[in-house]
Amino acid sequence: MKKMLYYILAPLCIALLAACGGASQPKAQPAKSSTVKTVIKASALAAGLNIGGVHIAINMPRGVAPALNSNGGVVDTAVEFISTAPAAYKVQKATYNSVDSVLDFFVIDLAGFGTEDQIIIHLLVSEGTIPVETDFSIKTYEFFDKVTGAAVTGLNPTLTTTIQ
Repeated sequence: MKKMLYYILAPLCIALLAACGGASQPKAQPAKSSTVKTVIKASALAAGLNIGGVHIAINMPRGVAPALNSNGGVVDTAVEFISTAPAAYKVQKATYNSVDSVLDFFVIDLAGFGTEDQIIIHLLVSEGTIPVETDFSIKTYEFFDKVTGAAVTGLNPTLTTTIQ
């Protein structure tokens, strides 16, 4: 009986001690509903480049992932494309590799990407995970011509991460 009481009280004491602290404590851990918004902007794009497709893979920290549907695929709303062009776009494919913690996706805009276009990734943060902006990075990226489909080189996408 004493042993069982110990097993119940020990974790409770640890939890209470962890909750106490002063100003030197790190930020409180986000709840399950916390989200991360990552914005990808290819600020070097110019109208004359005719970019019609983007393929990007993003490295993410453990405990941060896109929402998944029942078959394990990434939900459609996890990758959002905001464009000044007409809505002639399609998120063709988005996949998440939980082993490597990498989100990989294509975005196609048949009207062509503009300099103000953004790709926004909505991610969920697991309880107990405290991500920071530097935990996110672009692993690989490719840009494609909207007419020929040929690779367009010399562009550097900018990744901005906001933890809410």
